[in-house]
Amino acid sequence: EQLQYSNYSPRALQHLQLSKQQGKQQLILNSSAEKIIYHPKTGLPIFIKGNIQHKTDVPTRSNRIENQVYAFLHDFKPTLQVKQPEEEFVVSNQNTDAQGITHTRMQQFFEGIPVYGTEVIAHSKDGVIKLFNGQYFATPSLLNTRAQKTPEAAIAIVKADLGSFTRLLAFI
Repeated sequence: EQLQYSNYSPRALQHLQLSKQQGKQQLILNSSAEKIIYHPKTGLPIFIKGNIQHKTDVPTRSNRIENQVYAFLHDFKPTLQVKQPEEEFVVSNQNTDAQGITHTRMQQFFEGIPVYGTEVIAHSKDGVIKLFNGQYFATPSLLNTRAQKTPEAAIAIVKADLGSFTRLLAFI
């Protein structure tokens, strides 16, 4: 298996080399135009462009394009900083435009709960992911996601906070 590293950002190259060292690299990238743009605050990729081929097998879905998208997410786990893409991303919409490009929109979930403000889109044509973009969060490493306060205690905290800068007439 041979990787072509031409025209990678230093950060993308670092992720790919790290993945290969860990024995997890399964990508065959055949594009010299590969480009990755990172979010300035989160450091996560928000734009990946190129003709991206993959070898990873993922559980078969009824939709061939969904299989390609999940294989892409799996192959890019180290770069995207997600641990279980098959559980963290759910297809919310899929359409093919007049140019034959299929746009697969996905919502991020954490422990079955949709993550507000997240959406990624994989753009593919002829069985190849051409572009991946969107906003999401790295897989959190929280130990406990169970509520530590009762609903009543949470409401009391909100009332106290709102009452500190506004006059509350009623609170439902």
